Amino acid sequence: MVELKYDFQKPYSSRLRRKLSKHPKFYFFDTAVTRALQQKLSLELTPKTKEFGKVFEHFIIKEFIYAANYLNPDYKFSYYRTENNAEVDLIIEAPTGKVFAVEIKASDTLKNSELKGLRSFKTLVPKASLICASLAEKRYKLDDDIWVYPWAEVFELVFNILH
Repeated sequence: MVELKYDFQKPYSSRLRRKLSKHPKFYFFDTAVTRALQQKLSLELTPKTKEFGKVFEHFIIKEFIYAANYLNPDYKFSYYRTENNAEVDLIIEAPTGKVFAVEIKASDTLKNSELKGLRSFKTLVPKASLICASLAEKRYKLDDDIWVYPWAEVFELVFNILH
């Protein structure tokens, strides 16, 4: 029998009365395990497809969790989803109380409508840092305090956060 290692994210919880998802998300230690269980391992991952986006999101979330487990295990990870389907892929709560909302997009160009989850989360936690990890070539700021980062820079940001 083979033991499979996985992590899970609990939904973000708040004392405010808002209907949020209450179901956890599960992430296997390796994206290939998930693809193998779905019998998609032999299929090529093609950029700009839904499958590529899922694997990209899974990879980024797992790397955040690995970094925190190594550098500072007191960080909390969750996700945010409302009954209206506003969603943020990853919420990071630092022991200091600082909160980071991270949306993950496997795209180099983003539409404002793709980041509605970050805007929704900002109404719940006004002091949260809003970050989009993407395939963009350069970091830039949108007009409403959302920072779009190339995904590799997000890891640098996280390592600085976790220290």
